[in-house]
Amino acid sequence: GDWSSDVCSSGSRTFLELPFTLSMVKRKSKRQTLKKKYFVQKRVGDFNRKERKKDRENAKKGIRQRTRRDPGIPNICPFKKDLIDDLEKQQQQDLADRERRRDRIREQREIEKSIAKGTYVKPEPPERIKKPKNH
Repeated sequence: GDWSSDVCSSGSRTFLELPFTLSMVKRKSKRQTLKKKYFVQKRVGDFNRKERKKDRENAKKGIRQRTRRDPGIPNICPFKKDLIDDLEKQQQQDLADRERRRDRIREQREIEKSIAKGTYVKPEPPERIKKPKNH
């Protein structure tokens, strides 16, 4: 017969004795109505728009979003001191690279301004010192 009566009764039947498997059980569909889909899209768009507006207003006020702090290196790390030294060297190198890049950009801007004014004089290349050849 009818297996629904067997399922509903909480008698002595175990899970394995039930006349159906899990593959027979219908799972809830993840489909959603178009009304709900577009409603959710609209709400997400509204939220994002408000966040962008808030970011713009905060930028005008000079408020920046707080960045996450670096958790650092745990004390149990065996080479912590070496890692910290490497990180400091890398930071110094990055800072020097940034300075060099900034100087190059500044020089380029000055050249462009002097070209626009018509006062640009091309610098002469440095003289090479010739080494005597040893025979």
